[in-house]
Amino acid sequence: MQRLNPLKVPWQVSPATPFLRLLAGEVHRVHPTQVVFVANFGLRAERTAHQEFGFPTTVQAVNPYQPPCELGKKSQTHSLVRIEFQSGIWARMSPAYSEREVLDPQEFDTTLIPYSSPPSDVGSWLRDFQSLWMKSGNCPDPCAYMVESSQWVNRLALHDFKHFLIQGHDAYAEVLARGWKWEEIQKLPEEW
Repeated sequence: MQRLNPLKVPWQVSPATPFLRLLAGEVHRVHPTQVVFVANFGLRAERTAHQEFGFPTTVQAVNPYQPPCELGKKSQTHSLVRIEFQSGIWARMSPAYSEREVLDPQEFDTTLIPYSSPPSDVGSWLRDFQSLWMKSGNCPDPCAYMVESSQWVNRLALHDFKHFLIQGHDAYAEVLARGWKWEEIQKLPEEW
């Protein structure tokens, strides 16, 4: 089974904002494959307070499902993020598996994702999720993964490529690439 390994990033793809965009082109050296989405930087306000005042503040659970005010406008917790893939000419976008699940649970193993499903006590789940995020600096489940034991990589015999999956609100994007980098952006690229 394909296993999802969370990328080590300080944000989470906003699960409340259906804004996942995939840009891929034939000339990937000129226009590299990119995925753009609204990201939740849940710890930004907490870390800013710590830096400004010089003392730790109480960790408060930030609801990761809170939608941003306006797309492309930086807020304390939300911003547009672009992931650019190195040599990422293989790309595809798929609709959600069902109304309740974006990814098919029979296709992807989520055991490497801490807190991948909220228990009955959502409040303590949010506090634990936020605490782990604060401790490591990386979101426990950024909704952005490297796919281990990828069927796509094996089928194409591209063993020097990695399989990346970015999960949005109603769809997910997949890219085979040699590497990746991310950045915050103020607005969508002109080619969108």
